[in-house]
Amino acid sequence: MVAALTARWTLTLFTADAEILDSACRLLWLTVLLEPGRTFNLVVINALRATGDARFPVAAGILSMIVVMAGGAWLLGVHWGLGLAGVWMAYAADEWLRGIVMAVRWQRGAWARHARASFVRVRSGKEGSALR
Repeated sequence: MVAALTARWTLTLFTADAEILDSACRLLWLTVLLEPGRTFNLVVINALRATGDARFPVAAGILSMIVVMAGGAWLLGVHWGLGLAGVWMAYAADEWLRGIVMAVRWQRGAWARHARASFVRVRSGKEGSALR
């Protein structure tokens, strides 16, 4: 947030080009929207992974990155002419969507069977002697 608020001043240390300054300021404000989504996504995905539920986040991530991030980047950035700002919007949409999908999975308890299976594997000694 501070970087976006002070962008006009700090970016002039690197360039005087008005077009670059405008683009960089726009991207920094879009990053203010992106970062909470990315943090949310990382926390929930790692919570799922910690329970042993890793396949769903990987599959959902691949699908989302292809459809939302790559497809959205092309649609917004190229087709609708928003350029790098459009790519950044697609990036933010991908992070938020994945975070929401993973939070729904967490809330529904779909991870519980993976956690039980991991617990059984650890208790049976199949995870290695260091865990016994």
